[in-house]
Amino acid sequence: MNELIKKLCESFGPAGREDKVRSLIIGELEKLNAEYFIDILGNLIVARRNQGAKKILVAAHMDEIGLMITFIDDRGFLRFIGIGGVLKNILPGMKVLFENGTTGVIGQEKIKEPKEFDLDRLFIDIGAENREEALKKVNIGDTAVLLSPFS
Repeated sequence: MNELIKKLCESFGPAGREDKVRSLIIGELEKLNAEYFIDILGNLIVARRNQGAKKILVAAHMDEIGLMITFIDDRGFLRFIGIGGVLKNILPGMKVLFENGTTGVIGQEKIKEPKEFDLDRLFIDIGAENREEALKKVNIGDTAVLLSPFS
């Protein structure tokens, strides 16, 4: 069970891009011969029928907080918007992971006043020297997730 939870937690699945998480869950459901379908919104609905058994409901998110790239500047820094309930104050210094395996670190422009702190002051540094080099690794519209070890 711990190994399954670890796999689920480490699967790439920002909001709107839960395909990998969904596929992992479906693989486990097929081992159990459970009935399932995916609705138009991408929700995974599962039933395991057992005559006379009590009914329970299990509900959980498949997605995780993510970031979507909106702009790449001349220095190769990636600008982004949050996907989901992003707490902007925890982002500086966080590592991020893109679906293609590219990693980066969230940096912050210098600010004079705390009230100036906002997402538009943050960027992702993927180690690119310029825009062209960054575009070889990441494109506008690509999504990233916060990289944190399973614990």
